[in-house]
Amino acid sequence: MKRIFIGNNARTLLFIFVVVLAVRLLITFQTPSFSTSESYFTLRQVENIKENGLPIYNDAISYSGRQLIFLPFFYYLVSMLTFFLPTIAAAKILVNIISACTIFPVYLITKKLTSDRKVALFTAFASGFIPLYFSLTINSISPTVLFVPLMLLFIYFFMDLEKKKSLYFLILAFFVILISSTSVIIIVIGMLLYMLLAKLEHLNQRREEAEVILFLTFVTFWLMFLLFKDVFLFHGISFIWRNIPDTLLNKFFVSLNVAELIVKIGIIPFIYGLYIIYKYVFRSKDKNIYLLISFTLSILIMIWLKLLEFNLGVILLSILLTIMFGRGFKLTLNYLARTKFSKYENLVILLLFFIFLFNSVWPAFTYSIDEVGNSFTPAEIEAYKWLQSNTNNQSIVIASTAEGHLITYYGKRKNVIDSNFILVPNINQRYEDIDQLYRAFSLTEAINLITKYKANYILVSPRAKEEFNTTELKYVEDPCFNLTYNNQIKIYQSLCEIK
Repeated sequence: MKRIFIGNNARTLLFIFVVVLAVRLLITFQTPSFSTSESYFTLRQVENIKENGLPIYNDAISYSGRQLIFLPFFYYLVSMLTFFLPTIAAAKILVNIISACTIFPVYLITKKLTSDRKVALFTAFASGFIPLYFSLTINSISPTVLFVPLMLLFIYFFMDLEKKKSLYFLILAFFVILISSTSVIIIVIGMLLYMLLAKLEHLNQRREEAEVILFLTFVTFWLMFLLFKDVFLFHGISFIWRNIPDTLLNKFFVSLNVAELIVKIGIIPFIYGLYIIYKYVFRSKDKNIYLLISFTLSILIMIWLKLLEFNLGVILLSILLTIMFGRGFKLTLNYLARTKFSKYENLVILLLFFIFLFNSVWPAFTYSIDEVGNSFTPAEIEAYKWLQSNTNNQSIVIASTAEGHLITYYGKRKNVIDSNFILVPNINQRYEDIDQLYRAFSLTEAINLITKYKANYILVSPRAKEEFNTTELKYVEDPCFNLTYNNQIKIYQSLCEIK
């Protein structure tokens, strides 16, 4: 690997990394908050690790008390940086460093496929500004951020498996994925599909490849069952959809839409990627390309069957197609070299660079600005902090799903619902009750629902109004409710109950 990063190529690749990271940090620090509520679940775990050395597995305030099951490595990784920087700043910096590092495995894989450093550098640059990936990872914290570059490193080391050192690096990358993200199952399915395609196409698959795939598959399913057996037993087959309420499923698992895919991936990687898939499925054979195709097809199938969250699936597709663009671009340059236009190679690269600026870089920038614009505002955060200072320690607060983690992070109070649905019984009924509470006309019905969850406060915000399709609570003028906070967000105290 040392021979790859030498001379001008190393400096150019480092320059691309610095540019991508600088743009990311410039945008993300436009706001002091994050764009997703899950980021605040991460912050709670990180701060608890920093203070006590362990994450929170028995959460006394989420859903008014529940058990949590998750893989902890990513939270430990973020917590390490918080010893040197404030928690939020550390999280923003680390997440964007990890995301920007995606260009390195993209460069390595493309270099492996094309043996052309110029094409590999160009592809690395393109991967740094994939619109959906750039925007969704710029201002949120989740283990997915770590999964993406590690998956690409795994693919590279698998391609380079004839070297003994690559086997050690591959196992190390896979082990880190295994203790940080349940998305590891994507790698397993992709590798099994690769074995199948290699067999069907009579590719010369080395014995070591099959042994590695079968070993890692066994380890993954054994460890997943060991760690998540309670989840499997509790939810049954619905564990695949993370126990998400039926009403919200379509927000997480969206049907495939070709036009939307083109916009979020970029038209050039999309077209080149499809061409490479067609060429190597029907006309040519290349084991490394088949490996990428196997991952691409497995992700497409999982999205189509609604087994994989849409945004994560499209992020992975966009990166894989961008890498295949590198192979297609190399074929284009080879063709030009055989024509009288060979002297215009640099001009073609420059033209394509400007096309990427308008087709990928600019959309990535605008989507990111929109994403940052959706961050939790200072007024919202002030309302959540108000709960900590002005309510009883045992108070229970009803809010939207999007605000549940902020109630627990800033308000330090119990919520009734948040976006972590695993191991929550009767989640559909709970979500329907909260939806009905926000849209109810009857005072008796509202008090019944509040009493059912032993809640003391109900928070009315623009996010709650949007999620539950309402304007204002219809029953709060009654003396049973007291408006205790009113500044863009309203917080009502419930003073009555039905026994």
